[in-house]
Amino acid sequence: MTRRQSISVVNSAASRFKLLETVLSGGSPQFHEAVVAACKSQVAFASLNLPEIGVVKLSLNTLKKVANITIEKGGWDRVDKMRRELYMAHGRSPKPKKRAETGPSDPLELERRLRLRLGAAYTELLQKLIKLSDAVPELEDFVKRHQAGFSLATLQLISGGGGDR
Repeated sequence: MTRRQSISVVNSAASRFKLLETVLSGGSPQFHEAVVAACKSQVAFASLNLPEIGVVKLSLNTLKKVANITIEKGGWDRVDKMRRELYMAHGRSPKPKKRAETGPSDPLELERRLRLRLGAAYTELLQKLIKLSDAVPELEDFVKRHQAGFSLATLQLISGGGGDR
């Protein structure tokens, strides 16, 4: 890196910091949307290119290194915290994700589905163990003890050993 390049890198890191401060303090720079979009991730923030105000595209490692040297009281950690604050304040979409909308929101329905899956998996596993126990006598004893001590309906000890119910 030449001296001219290193000066532009240092200036770019300082300009990014000032830009974050301006936007967070309520200032309205002309690049507001680009800055908020770039705050989505560290890599996007490092790739931000606004040559009009001295912000040039940098690699993430270079930005971290230069920010630790250039910016007082926290360096990169401070810049990254500001980046996350800005994104949380301005960049989050108010619409929930499509994936989250497809699942049930009722906790009882979630519990019912979980129990159905768990019951099916338990039954399948127990059936396979019973088939294998024909060949292994120790396994047969284990399966019989298990069936005597557990209930599929409640998936807890039948003997009532220490339960809260």
